[in-house]
Amino acid sequence: MERTEKMEYLATRKFIPIAGPNPILLPGSADDWDGSAIEACNVIKDADTYYLYYHGWANNADLWKPGYRIGVATAKHPLGPWVKSENNPIIEMGAEGSWDEGWVACASLLKEEKNNFSMLYSGNFGVGLATAEHPLGPWKKYGQNPVIEENFGYVGSVLKVNGLYLLYNEYPIDISPDQGSFALATADRIEGPWRRHEKPVLRPDSFSSWDSGGYSESNVLYHDGVFHTFYAGTKWERQPAEWKSAFESVGYACSMDGKNFFKHVDNPVVPREGSADTSAISEVHALWEAPFYYLYHTLRFISLDVREGYGEYIGMQIVATRTPFRIPFPVISLDELSGGKISPLVHQVGERKRIEVLGCPPIGLSAVQSVAMTATCRFDAGATAGLRIHVKSSTDGDSYDSEDFETFDVLCNPGKTVQRTQTVAANVIYIKVLVENLDAKHRAMDISVTATLCG
Repeated sequence: MERTEKMEYLATRKFIPIAGPNPILLPGSADDWDGSAIEACNVIKDADTYYLYYHGWANNADLWKPGYRIGVATAKHPLGPWVKSENNPIIEMGAEGSWDEGWVACASLLKEEKNNFSMLYSGNFGVGLATAEHPLGPWKKYGQNPVIEENFGYVGSVLKVNGLYLLYNEYPIDISPDQGSFALATADRIEGPWRRHEKPVLRPDSFSSWDSGGYSESNVLYHDGVFHTFYAGTKWERQPAEWKSAFESVGYACSMDGKNFFKHVDNPVVPREGSADTSAISEVHALWEAPFYYLYHTLRFISLDVREGYGEYIGMQIVATRTPFRIPFPVISLDELSGGKISPLVHQVGERKRIEVLGCPPIGLSAVQSVAMTATCRFDAGATAGLRIHVKSSTDGDSYDSEDFETFDVLCNPGKTVQRTQTVAANVIYIKVLVENLDAKHRAMDISVTATLCG
């Protein structure tokens, strides 16, 4: 396929968005280093483990100096569950008087060989380098930091193609309060010197477009001879004298040379309206595992106003690149459910700064042809009744019908682990799952419900 034909194909190919089991990662407790807000940085896979990097802001200024720090969470599957490292934060802000004393954020990793990992990160808008022998660290800051001293915005991603290092940053930040264009710098060594490309490689369109407010930092992937980026574009509502609110969705662009990007004709390819209660999908970082792109991002909810005390979490979207597809979607995981109890319908509760995940996330079915619901559990030895799985439906992902859309039972086998799979219709927009323990006296344990989505 010729270069022009390939770009035309990629810029018009069909993407099928599926909202993830959001949120996938929450801020820490009130006294933790990441107790106020967390934002997405980068995701990599090494061996059989996935590493999700993020930066966080503390809630308690008496315990933590205000400013961003960098942490990491791990999982065995792209959809989680994600577990924060006990060694977080893995990158601290610098000592007083140092170049990165105010904050460190926007980590992007590069593995060049076994036991050799490099991280570029933002600090006070310069760029620093840290190295480690393992994705969890310990990370050692480069002795001659910063590798880019002058303002270069926020690090989006670093990659190495044909021996050349490429750094994509959100810079300049000049379109709206925290958004801008994509800039490129290149180097022969990751330590630099870095040479800035003279023009932005990706810029927003006109004021009336969906991304007129600019972009937050996002990563660039290189595979199959093409540069790919899924990026968060902002649409601002502006009133006299001040910016009021931002709504961010996801666009796609591709390039053959890493400098000239072509935007998808159907952007945004992942509109925020496709995820329940979502006001913003920002700081997007993609992971490619055919036939899916997994997009990890900062998540803001409509119901939790970021202006009243942050309210930023980590979420994800899944983008299928072809049909048919099949993906297992985790919806409920409970250590136990007491006799006669039912799991809650609500997935997130709380006000302003804090939410707690309790029940099943909204499962979006707009791109799905069929659903196979699999429930497993283990019963007490004295149990005489099993589980009932209640499937509720919704048109908006917020308000769910009181009457069950589907119901099926998992029969009891005392002292044993049991499993049942049931096909569920996919002719509604959203569903949620509740689990009821039909035995009034005995608990059910190790409860797991997975929805396998097929399209």
